[in-house]
Formats: sequence, structure tokens, C-alpha cells
Amino acid sequence: EQTIEEQLKDSPPLTQFGRAMDELGISLIKAWSPQAKGRIERLWGVLQDRLVVELRLKKAKDIQQANEVLKEFLPEYNRRFNFPSLQQGSAFRRAPGIDKLDRILCLKDTRIVNADHTISFEGLILQIPPSNKFRSIAKQRVDVLQIRDGSIEIIYKGHLVARFSPEAVSRLIKSRLTEHTQLRMVI
Repeated sequence: EQTIEEQLKDSPPLTQFGRAMDELGISLIKAWSPQAKGRIERLWGVLQDRLVVELRLKKAKDIQQANEVLKEFLPEYNRRFNFPSLQQGSAFRRAPGIDKLDRILCLKDTRIVNADHTISFEGLILQIPPSNKFRSIAKQRVDVLQIRDGSIEIIYKGHLVARFSPEAVSRLIKSRLTEHTQLRMVI
């Protein structure tokens, strides 16, 4: 459901994928119909229809023979349907560093810190240790990230306030979890 911030901005809630793409600066263009999908739908039509016929006509019986047919088929297909780009040059941007990328391509959720400096995340109770930087973050919003390696990080105002290693998360899952979770257990 939409958060109050999303409601005020009149922006729909994002999936984890949508959030990650937004953080990477990638605009999602959704195509809801085959007509809107255009090129890819035509390509699938060719690959599922014309290519099958070509393989049959050339009597391809195994993967090696099919690859030989593709060597003839693809250049002709590309000659007919490939068009040069309207803008010259690369459209790619430099990827962020691996540390930043790990914190974008992760499961991320928002939680409110309890009065005892704990949060509940995927059935686990996580204790936020005392910090010299922040006297108290009780009743404040924090971002909770589960990184690819299975670790969990708690971020407050862009600062890391707690980190739980993959092994610690695995121990917590084994000892306390009684319900279904999306958390990864490191074995």
C-alpha cells in the first residue's frame, strides 16, 4: 500500500525492482499490450514461427545443426530489420561502485524504531546498538536492507546504525523464527 509520502506525492508504491531501478536512475516504460510492445512481440513471432520453419526446411536435428542454420538466418534477419540508432554514441552510464550497487540491488523496507531501540523485520526482532552519533532514534523511520550476501543493515538518515552479518542472521532465523520469511539463511 502507499505510504503517506507516496500519497502526498501522488506516486504509486514501487516494487523492490521498481525501487532499485529508480535508485539507479532507470525509467521504467511499461507496455501493457502486444501492440505497445511492438518490436519484441514481432521478434518473438519470428523466432516462434519463421525460425521453426527454417529449422525444419534445413532438416536440423540437433543443436549443432540448429546453430549452423542460425548462422545463415540471423544475418538475413538483421539485414531486413536492423535500423541505425537515431542518436550516435553509447547510451550506457558508468555503474555505481559494488558497495553502492549492493545497497541498491537488495531487499529494502522501512520500519519505525520501537522505544527500546528494536525493530521487527521478517519475523525477527533486531536490536539497534547505542550510537555516539544519534542519542536516540526511537519512533524514527529507518531503512532495513537485506544485502545479497544475507547480511542485514539498518540505515538512519543515510548512516549505518546496525549491521548483522550473514551468520548472525542465520542464527537468529534458526533460534527465533516461526513463520515464513524472505530472509536468506547462509549455510
